[in-house]
Amino acid sequence: QTRIKIVMSKLRIYIQLLFWALLPTLMGCSADDSLVLLPNIPEEEPMEIRLYATTLAQADAAVTRISNGSFEAEDEIGVCITNYYENTLFTLEGGYFTPNDACYFPLNEEEVTISAYYPYSASISNGKLPVKSSISDMNEGDWANATKDPLWATNIIQKPTRSTTTTTTANVEMAFQHQLACLQVKVDDDVTMNTITIIFKNGQYGYLTISNGQITSANPDASQAQTWIIEDETNTSTGLSINERFLPNEDAISSISINDNGVNKIIFPNDTTNKISLVSGKVTKIRISKGNNASTRNNDEICLSIEE
Repeated sequence: QTRIKIVMSKLRIYIQLLFWALLPTLMGCSADDSLVLLPNIPEEEPMEIRLYATTLAQADAAVTRISNGSFEAEDEIGVCITNYYENTLFTLEGGYFTPNDACYFPLNEEEVTISAYYPYSASISNGKLPVKSSISDMNEGDWANATKDPLWATNIIQKPTRSTTTTTTANVEMAFQHQLACLQVKVDDDVTMNTITIIFKNGQYGYLTISNGQITSANPDASQAQTWIIEDETNTSTGLSINERFLPNEDAISSISINDNGVNKIIFPNDTTNKISLVSGKVTKIRISKGNNASTRNNDEICLSIEE
């Protein structure tokens, strides 16, 4: 009996020791919490993006729609960051475009692609901006207020590094370019004509994809014709009879014809020029002249050439 009491006494002591050892765990904390110092790692703050925007200077670029070749205070652009932001509004203030709502460089990315367009439009669907050419008569639906001269820019940037612990802004340079193509037509002063008609191979309205800047026709299989009346004061070797913007296409025009006092003459395509390309952001210059300006033409013919 005495031996049993001694064993029970040892068991009671063991149970008490076990209880005190498990007490911190039962109370929801580690027994070593008071002994271990966790490292003081500050949480990384996201860096807000702001854009420094310019227009790309090109000798053959279309005349810019932006006053004096630069943006003005309160101009608005739409910004897209792949997989993160689709159409975020930025406004020019103090020399930089800044987001109206927070727009940060993603903390878990090493680099991102930023694309932007001007002017801003709230009517963006699936990352596409409605656009139309100078001659488009589409005034319904997506194209009722579609822009006729969109500018676009893109830049791939690496994860910003902080110069100081208080740096919270990532500055990104963006060079904007025109995306519609420009067509200019010059008519020599010895060419008599009343009208010029150009038939384009596709419908002159479509979409600009914000992520890559490409413009595609919404109706690529529908040709569209446009006729211009030639005024006397513009029918000179130095004057421009046509200076308009159109959807880009490497084979953009089906035919060009002129009418001189009721006589219709097709001047494109011809045996020397079989394709006219309209390139995004560039100017294509066409010259209409008498045959004596080309060695293969006689004086009665009118020919078309593309100026380099």
